[in-house]
Amino acid sequence: MHIGFPHFNDLKHLRSLKLHHCTYLTDECLNSLHYLEDVLEDLQVTSCGDITEKGLMSLHRLKKLKTLFLCDLPAVRDIHSTIETLRSALPDCEVTYLSLEGLKDLKKMKDLKEIDPNDFKDVK
Repeated sequence: MHIGFPHFNDLKHLRSLKLHHCTYLTDECLNSLHYLEDVLEDLQVTSCGDITEKGLMSLHRLKKLKTLFLCDLPAVRDIHSTIETLRSALPDCEVTYLSLEGLKDLKKMKDLKEIDPNDFKDVK
């Protein structure tokens, strides 16, 4: 899939990019985002099963990033260290990771009841 990424070269107005459930997205694709290093401010990489720490670490070149949202990246073995390294490399960027591991466990549970938030108005 990285073959098309050179078309990002010379784009001056692409500020936000969402890569969601991209079956063929690889670390090499994320490495190719360097074409956007002078313009990209917001990036989301979610549910992309072939992305590893190597691909995420290549994002350190995107110095204009203000927000980086990551979610459901099963090939990343040590997400916490990766996030901390990215936060250090991109100090002006808000790096967020949402884990779906707990949600997967919840889906296995039977007899879940819906909770009404109004039931907790008086709780402090």
